[in-house]
Amino acid sequence: MNTVALQLTKDDYEKKLVLHGLQFPAACGGSGLDWAACHNACLLMTHHPPAWLDAVSRGHLEGQITDDGRFAVHLCGHLHEPYRLRSAVNANPEKFLFQGRSLFGLEHFGGQETRLHGYTAGRIDLGGPQAGTLVLWPPRGELSG
Repeated sequence: MNTVALQLTKDDYEKKLVLHGLQFPAACGGSGLDWAACHNACLLMTHHPPAWLDAVSRGHLEGQITDDGRFAVHLCGHLHEPYRLRSAVNANPEKFLFQGRSLFGLEHFGGQETRLHGYTAGRIDLGGPQAGTLVLWPPRGELSG
């Protein structure tokens, strides 16, 4: 789903980007709920992690989009630092977030230290209804010579 549409300059966009709730049904051909129900394991991919979204967009993401355990994992990037989060609120199913490194990009930006690059490979093994294993291998790239 698109989180970069409004990031048009080099300004700080943390907590300012938008992910509209209508993107989910549009990406799924009409009904996101029906689409998710027809699949054994759904993956949600965004460029930015949830912390970069404004409050209304985070509400769409955490409510109607990722509610009820619709996605096995939310994959995102942008920050060049690997990060994993496993969370559950009240009686809702657990949610998994994996932030990976960027495959391409500037080595330095805005006075930051060297930014990490790499990619992530993964595998989902379905063990039955509502059961399975997700394995991610996040290698990293390093400059040599």
